[in-house]
Amino acid sequence: MAVGIALAVAAGVYWIAFDPRPSHREEALNLCRSARECFVRGEFLLAEKTYLRAIALDPALAAPYDDLGLLYASQGRLGAAVEQFKKALANRPDAASTHSNLGLAYARQDSYALAIPAYEQAIRLDPGLADARYNLGLAYTEERRFEEALVQHAEVVRLNPSFARAYYQMGRVHTHRLEYGKARDFYQKALSLDPRLADAHYGLGWVEGEKGDVERAIASYREAIRLNPRHTYALYRLGLVYTATGRREEAVAALESAVRADSAYTKAHYSLGQAYLKLGRRAEALRELARAGKVREARRKLDE
Repeated sequence: MAVGIALAVAAGVYWIAFDPRPSHREEALNLCRSARECFVRGEFLLAEKTYLRAIALDPALAAPYDDLGLLYASQGRLGAAVEQFKKALANRPDAASTHSNLGLAYARQDSYALAIPAYEQAIRLDPGLADARYNLGLAYTEERRFEEALVQHAEVVRLNPSFARAYYQMGRVHTHRLEYGKARDFYQKALSLDPRLADAHYGLGWVEGEKGDVERAIASYREAIRLNPRHTYALYRLGLVYTATGRREEAVAALESAVRADSAYTKAHYSLGQAYLKLGRRAEALRELARAGKVREARRKLDE
């Protein structure tokens, strides 16, 4: 699952240590401001060059490293982002937002074991940092540390009672724990706050399906897809429900949409291949089963 909070441009005040060249510090800060303006305008290469000029002028200033990390993260250059956040923290280790950004950069690489201590440090420095708590809850869930995940999301809704996604995440934790009644309650609470939250409709569909209410499951999955036509997991689960109930043509349509939404989703390719086989479409079935194998092999090589 994906993961859910975006990185933001750092705009906080940075404590400035004594520098024998105050004019360089002022010029570096001005360059940071110019680079941020370039970033907002989408002039990423110019922003990068300007941040690097600020760093060359004043390597002890945290701001340009932090901002450069955010720039790299926005471009998907997550390894480079991690390095910049670490350099920012070397200059200012008490910056809670930078620890949080470092955690998010790790999490976006599925390195949750590294993300967790970064988020935890952010919260120690700023207990009211709701974004870090939310993301820490996500990381705990991915590591199957469910009780700790619930604690963080409960604190998030205490800080922000209208944050629907935190209730959805609590429903997700209870789904993992097969506590479907509790999961349904949290999904419904999320939807009472945000009826357009596609993930919560998807979660409800999962719960209804596991409890044997096929028609309600289908309705929830369809609503998730209506709100987000590229909701891969809702499309996939809808295809499975249709397959299980003998609605083979509808199953194929849902699963075809799932692989269009995410061509790297191995399970969807495999299930689509099986659905084609049941319709006697052997050539298409073999194609999808082969794609499932290729995706799995590619992922195995990436993990080596």
